[in-house]
Amino acid sequence: MLVLILMKVAFCIYSLFLVFSFVAVSQNEDLAKIKNYAENIEPSPVDANDTTFGIILPVPSDAIVKALKKSYKKDKKEVEKYVVLVMLKLYAEQVRCCHKAFQIWGDGCTEDKEPLTYYYLKITNECNPDKKNACLPFKSSMSYLWVMKNSSLLDYAPIKAEMDYITALKKNN
Repeated sequence: MLVLILMKVAFCIYSLFLVFSFVAVSQNEDLAKIKNYAENIEPSPVDANDTTFGIILPVPSDAIVKALKKSYKKDKKEVEKYVVLVMLKLYAEQVRCCHKAFQIWGDGCTEDKEPLTYYYLKITNECNPDKKNACLPFKSSMSYLWVMKNSSLLDYAPIKAEMDYITALKKNN
């Protein structure tokens, strides 16, 4: 009888281990998707033939948006690195092509319409994107200032590289 009870306990513990392992693997996969997206994103002109109207980010896939939503709840610090990197890349491209930062959105920022900006604002607490008109205007240059205030982000090599690139661009403009 004792052996049967011990076997049931062992099975329960093993089942819990499998569940927690699955959750951890799923979370790592979500973060890996976000990291890959952030490290490989390339902002582009609103109009391919004319940069007058600014530089924008490509719309993230549904898989990236889902990964952001799930990861934000579990590991804000990791997500912070990746959304800050995306915003820095946007700012760098705006400085490179147009010698200035542009406003990122017009009348409000929602999780569904502009998930990258939304999560950047949620994580950095620069303003509350859930509150209409609370953050206007928001410019990509805020990400550069955020890193300057939060220098531990420079430990992430892609952020450091982007900051160095932006600094060089600003010196040459």
